[in-house]
Amino acid sequence: MEFYYQILTALIDPIMLILIAFGVILGVFVGAMPGLNGTIGVALLMPLTFSLSPEKGLLMLGGIYMGASYGGSISGILLNCPGTNEAACTAIDGNPMAMQGRAKEALYYSILSSVFGGIVGVLTLIFFTPLLAEFALKFGPPEMLLICVAGLAVVGSLMGKSLSKGFFAVAFGLILSMIGFDTISGNIRLTFGIHDLQAGMNLVPVSVGLFAISEMLVLSMNRSSSIVDVPMQDISIIKAMLSPEAGF
Repeated sequence: MEFYYQILTALIDPIMLILIAFGVILGVFVGAMPGLNGTIGVALLMPLTFSLSPEKGLLMLGGIYMGASYGGSISGILLNCPGTNEAACTAIDGNPMAMQGRAKEALYYSILSSVFGGIVGVLTLIFFTPLLAEFALKFGPPEMLLICVAGLAVVGSLMGKSLSKGFFAVAFGLILSMIGFDTISGNIRLTFGIHDLQAGMNLVPVSVGLFAISEMLVLSMNRSSSIVDVPMQDISIIKAMLSPEAGF
């Protein structure tokens, strides 16, 4: 208990709180940019922590990572292009709310769920890290296969009525994951002689790119829906306001 008391005493230090808040704000900006996630944000902003003590630097980097996890939902809700992988499901539910004029409500839900999930995750790491580490070391090939099957089952539950689209998305994702070096045998797969593909397909550019491309196609096909219909009476009022006699 004395160890936890020391940690709590250090956390309530005003300098610590300021650094954490500063890191969270930076992380939100990083996460809101499609293509940048928490890991990249920590790598880019790590030089800011070189002059700090280890505990202050780690807390600031943690704030950047946590802030980026939420920041990805901003572009996901408003633009239907998630800034991070975690915001993919947020974009699926949040962007339709934004299209209905409920963007502020969707952002409130997102930040509340992020705060709740972050608190639960941090408390779990503080109190259950030794137990989780011992449990993770027991994972072998059968357990990893079961996790993969469970992931595919989750995808299957999200297919809805369009099974063909769901199966296509699963198959397409599996094919993309097979590109590059095989981590077990070391063989090169599906690169077609292109050296840039030997490193494989990173999840961040693939997911963000697919969301962005689909949104671009939707907007290009529905240009007329982005035009706001203004009544003729309002147009006449606007012209009168902008006339020289009005002083504008």
